[in-house]
Amino acid sequence: MVFSSFEFIFLFLPIAFVAFHFARLFAPAKVANAVLIIASLYFYAAWKPAFIFVILFSMAFNYSLANLIYRKPEFGKPLLTIGIALNISYLGVFKYTDFLITNINSIVS
Repeated sequence: MVFSSFEFIFLFLPIAFVAFHFARLFAPAKVANAVLIIASLYFYAAWKPAFIFVILFSMAFNYSLANLIYRKPEFGKPLLTIGIALNISYLGVFKYTDFLITNINSIVS
């Protein structure tokens, strides 16, 4: 599912939007957050179900890092720097690995 697809704009987005707002109005904030997390995981899994573990790992890492920063504020800046660097590296690996391999193969062949 792509952000500009009709499936996303006219089906997924309205359902997620309404579910979140109903949860926000009639349930605790944690339930509304859970609705957003579930919607995000579904959106990601609709693209490639095998990559759901990638986003789950990223979410767990970032949540753990945020808790560590909260508990140890004196290490906040270095931990935040490490977290941003790892997230950008993670993005770079998954976004550009195929591009680099394709270009290297075309140069070598």
